[in-house]
Amino acid sequence: MPVIQAFSKKVVRCGPVGAGHAVKAVNNALNVTHLLLGHEGLLALQRFGVDPSVAVDAINGSSGRSLQTEQRLPQEVLSGRFAYGFKLPLMAKD
Repeated sequence: MPVIQAFSKKVVRCGPVGAGHAVKAVNNALNVTHLLLGHEGLLALQRFGVDPSVAVDAINGSSGRSLQTEQRLPQEVLSGRFAYGFKLPLMAKD
């Protein structure tokens, strides 16, 4: 474990061989799903006349907040940068 701890912030033993990969796959699926749902939700709210920045501010003060709504949507989507760095083929492989 010392070798892994040298480059990892947090090490969690998840169970038998392969369990960690399964947890990683579910984590990545949740991550990309929340990004997609957040973006689609903002588009729907915009059609209702809600400013996306105002919507993100409200969501981040409530139970819908996540890394995606707190960082990715404001920094990458609302800004128009779309430079998230996690490319679609990487998302698709998980």
